[in-house]
Amino acid sequence: MNQLSKFPLSILKAGYDNPNFKSRLLFFFPGLLLIGLTARFIIHSSIFFNNPSLDLSKLPILNSSSFLNTYLAGTSFQLFTSSIVFISLFVVFFKNPRSGLEYVDGEDTESGGLLPLTTHDLNHRIDSNATSTTGANPQPQQLSRSRSQSPSQTQSQSTQVVGIKRINGLQRFLHNNPKAEIVLKQAIKLIITFTWIYALMLWFFGDSLFDRFLKYTGGMCSNGDKNLNYRQCRNLNKLQLQQQADDSDDSIEPIKWVGGVKLSGHSLILSCFTMSLIYEFKNCYRVYVVNKLNDNVSHLNFGSTASSGVNTSISFMKVSSWIFYSLLALFIFYCCCWTILFSITAVFYHTVIEKIVGLSCGLFIPYLIYFRFRSFFNILD
Repeated sequence: MNQLSKFPLSILKAGYDNPNFKSRLLFFFPGLLLIGLTARFIIHSSIFFNNPSLDLSKLPILNSSSFLNTYLAGTSFQLFTSSIVFISLFVVFFKNPRSGLEYVDGEDTESGGLLPLTTHDLNHRIDSNATSTTGANPQPQQLSRSRSQSPSQTQSQSTQVVGIKRINGLQRFLHNNPKAEIVLKQAIKLIITFTWIYALMLWFFGDSLFDRFLKYTGGMCSNGDKNLNYRQCRNLNKLQLQQQADDSDDSIEPIKWVGGVKLSGHSLILSCFTMSLIYEFKNCYRVYVVNKLNDNVSHLNFGSTASSGVNTSISFMKVSSWIFYSLLALFIFYCCCWTILFSITAVFYHTVIEKIVGLSCGLFIPYLIYFRFRSFFNILD
C-alpha cells in the first residue's frame, strides 16, 4: 500500500508544489481541445477513415449511450457535489488550527499567482495600511470635519456605521468559527457554479442561454413550433417514437431538431467540474502534507480502552492518511474519466465554435473562484 501510494503522491507533489501550477493548469483543456481538433482533422482527411460506412462515433466507447457517458457524465452533478462535500469535510476535521506550519502556500496568497489582484484586494491593503499608520486616535482635521456636519449627514453616517457593525459582526463570527467559514465558502462555491451552469443549460427566465442562442442562430423543431426549445423537441420525439412502437405505424415522420449552433454542454460541464475538482483537491493535499510534517500532531481517540487494557485509539495521521488516499483514488478516477469524455467530445462531436464557446463558459467559473477572488474563497488561509 505504501509503495502504491508513492506514485500518485509524487505526481501531486510535482504539480501542487509548483509555484505556477494553477496558472498553467488553466491552459490544460484548451490544449486538449487543440489536440482533439487536430486528431479530428487527421481522421476526416484520411482515406481510411473517410469511408462513409465507417463511423467511429458508433463504437461502444464513443457513442452517447456508453458507460462513461451514461454514468459519469449523466451523473456528473451528483459526483461533483459529493466530491466537494468530502473534500470540505476532510479540511474541516483535519485542518489543525494549532499547527506550527502554514497550510496556505505562496500561490494562494493575495500576492501569489501570475494574474492581477482584484480591486477588493487592493482596497483591503490600502485600508489596512491606513489603519496601521493612523492608529486608533483620529486626526484633528477629522474631528473638526465631524463637528461641522449637518444632522442628515450624521444620520446617514450612523446608518452606515450600523451596516458596518453588522458586517464586522459576521466577520468576527466567521473568524471565531473557522469551520463555519470553510463550510460557508464551499457552499457559496457550489451555488455560484450550479447557478452558472443552470442558467446556461436549463433555465434563464424561460429558455436557457444556450437554448436562446440555438434559436437565435436559426435552430427550430422540425414540426414548426418555434416555442419549443431543444430539450422539449427531443422529449416530443421520444413520445412520438413510443407512440409509433405502440401503434406499429412507421408512416409518421420523426420529429427532430434542425439547424442552429448547439453549444457543447459536455465541454462546459466536464471542463468546469474537472478544473474545480483539481483546484479543490489541493486543499486536501496541503492539509495532509502539513499535518504529516508537523511535529506536534494531535491524536483523536476513535475507540475506547477495552476490558483487557488494550488501547484501541487510532492516531490522527493514520485516519487522515486512510481518508486522504480514499479521496485521492476517487479524485484520479473522476478526473481521468471526465478528461477522456472531454477528449471524445473534442474529436467526434460538435463543431469547432460550439466546443470553443462551451469550453470558455466552463473555464469562467474556475477562473472566477480560484483566480480573481481567490483570497475570498481560500479555505486554508
